Amino acid sequence: MAIPEASGRNDQVKRNDKRAMAKVGGWERFFIVGVASLLRFWKLDAKPLWGDEIYTAFYSLGKSLADVPAETLLSLDDYWALLSYPPESGPWQAAYAVTTYSNHPPLFFMLMNYWLGWWGCSIWSLRSLPVLFGVVSVAGGYYLGRLIGGAKVGRYTAVLMAVSPYSIYLSQEARHYSLAVAIATFSLLNWLFLLKHSFAQERLDKERLVPADSIKSDSIKSESIKAARLDRSKYHWI
Repeated sequence: MAIPEASGRNDQVKRNDKRAMAKVGGWERFFIVGVASLLRFWKLDAKPLWGDEIYTAFYSLGKSLADVPAETLLSLDDYWALLSYPPESGPWQAAYAVTTYSNHPPLFFMLMNYWLGWWGCSIWSLRSLPVLFGVVSVAGGYYLGRLIGGAKVGRYTAVLMAVSPYSIYLSQEARHYSLAVAIATFSLLNWLFLLKHSFAQERLDKERLVPADSIKSDSIKSESIKAARLDRSKYHWI
C-alpha cells in the first residue's frame, strides 16, 4: 500500500522540479534578451550615417536621391531638412520609391516609414528598428534551438546570437539585414515545428491501422515479460 503513495509523492516532486526549472528558464531567457538589447542599443548613434543608410532614409520617406542638390554644398542642417517626414509620405510611397530607384523588397522600407512617422528621422530612429528585429532574432534562435535539441541547446543558441559581433553589427545598421535574419529564423522554426508534428501524426495514424488482435497479443506479451522479471527479482539473492 505504501508503493502508490511513494509513487504519488515522486510525481509531485517531479512536477515541482519542472515548475522550478521553467521559472529559472524564463529568467534566463529574459536575461539573454536583455543583454542582446543592451549590446545593440549601446552607442547606437555614435557613428554617422553612411551611404546605404542614407538610401534607407530617402526610400523609406518615399523620396529619391534626385532630391539632393548635386551642384551645391549645403549645411548639415539643410541636409537633415531633406530627411524630414513629408506630410504626403506613406508606406506605399516608400514601396514605390524603393522598387523604382532600387531593387530591394519593400517590406522593411514600408515598416520604416511607419517608424519614422512616429519617432521622426534621426540616426537613432533609423537604427533602432533594425535593433528590434535583431533582438527578435535572438528570441527566435532560442525557440529554434529548443525545438531541435531541448532547452539547453536553445539557451546556447540564444547566447551565441546575443553576443555575436556580426549579429550586433547587422542589427545596428539602418538596413534590412536584421529583418531578413528574423524572417529566416522564424520560417525555419515554423517549418521544423510542422515537420515534427507531421511525423508525430503519421506515427499515430500507423498505430491506429494496427489490428486490434495484434495490439492485444503485444500487450499480453509485454505483461508476461514484466511478470517474469518481477518473479525473478524476488529470488535475486539465490
